[in-house]
This record gives sequence, C-alpha cells and structure tokens, in this order.
Amino acid sequence: MLIMLVAGAVLYSSCGYALEGRGSFLPDHIMRIGIPTFKNLTTQPGLEELVTAEIYSEFLSRGSFRLSGDTTGVDAVMIGEITSYDLVPRALDEEGVASSYLVVFRANITFRDLVEDKILWEQKNYYFQSEYQLSRAEADFVTQESDSIREAAQDFARSVVSTILTGF
Repeated sequence: MLIMLVAGAVLYSSCGYALEGRGSFLPDHIMRIGIPTFKNLTTQPGLEELVTAEIYSEFLSRGSFRLSGDTTGVDAVMIGEITSYDLVPRALDEEGVASSYLVVFRANITFRDLVEDKILWEQKNYYFQSEYQLSRAEADFVTQESDSIREAAQDFARSVVSTILTGF
C-alpha cells in the first residue's frame, strides 16, 4: 500500500501541469524577441499600434524577455497582420437599439526562432472574438467602441501570447 502511495505521489508531481503564465515552452535561447508593428489590412485606423502594444505588454508580463520593434539582433521574431476587424451587433434592447456587440479580429501571425531558423508557431486566419455590452447611461458610442476595441486587443494579445508560450 505504501508503495502505491509513493508511486502515485511521484506520478502526480511529474504530471507536467503548470499555472498559466508561469513558464514557457519556448527554447531557452530565446530571450530577445522582435515584434515589428503588425500590418493593418483593415479600415480601422490605429488598430495595428494598439494590437502590437498589447502583444508587447503581454510578453513583458509573462517572462523576462527583452523586446524590440526590430527584426535584427533578436533570437526570435513575431510577424503579424490584422486581416479583418468587425463590430457585430449581438443583442437588441426593447427599443431595437444594439445593447451588445461582438468585436472580431482575424490575423496572420508567425513566430520564428531566428537562431535555429525555424517556425515555432504560425497561424493563418487566427480568429478571435470578444463580446462587450453598451451602457445606456453613457451615450457616446464612439468612446464605448474605442474602449471595447482596446479591451478586445488586450484579450487578443493574451490569447496569442499564451498560445505561443504554452505550445497550445
């Protein structure tokens, strides 16, 4: 019985689970990451700067990486382009006014190890969506839309960086 308990403890302790944000499946030699500004193929102005800034922020919060906007002098590079942006009404109130919207991004993203010259992660047509509610108390739709795009960009960045760092 004692042998089974010890064996179970050893197996449990080596199961490989880890808390999100607590490590990386990237090769140890990747310390410097180049993240040039994403290309914006949408009609939404400034989306490329916002998404790139959020990607930077997420990498900084998840490890001791040194980041650059350049593709030279780095161990890895992330190249991205935002191919579409949509704001889709999801729910209507009693008056027929949209009360909930879905923000949808699609992007092409490649994360390349420059030291070993290989693609570590690539996703064409990466799909991300985030829903937000409009406040009837705040009448300024443009401000609410801007806030929701910023929140969606944060969630998008969290999703992308988490996928790269966890290998899923």
